[in-house]
Amino acid sequence: MSNGVGLATAAGTKSTAVAVYVTAFLAAAHKLACQVIRISPQGNDVFTFVDGGCAFFPQRFADISGHLALTLAVGLARIPGDDPAHTSAGRAADAAIAESWRTLSLSAARPDCSSPT
Repeated sequence: MSNGVGLATAAGTKSTAVAVYVTAFLAAAHKLACQVIRISPQGNDVFTFVDGGCAFFPQRFADISGHLALTLAVGLARIPGDDPAHTSAGRAADAAIAESWRTLSLSAARPDCSSPT
């Protein structure tokens, strides 16, 4: 869910200050959530880093649903399990991650995704 907040921030504003404030809010929410469910003290750092990065990555509103669907699919595929379905889902998630990185590397060439100057 917080990925969506970061992505929507990137799509909705070009202001660095707004992105910083949203990232700070997400960091506080992640810290609170990790304290409540007793994840290690550094547990919130990963969530904050990923979601904060989403807030600064050039984005379009039309792309957000696809990014969130990919995030959900990879997260669900990474739930541990020994059955063949989990194994194949894990392989599919690895392929999706590889394709996502390839797509991100190509996004710099898109004129609508170039960083503001």
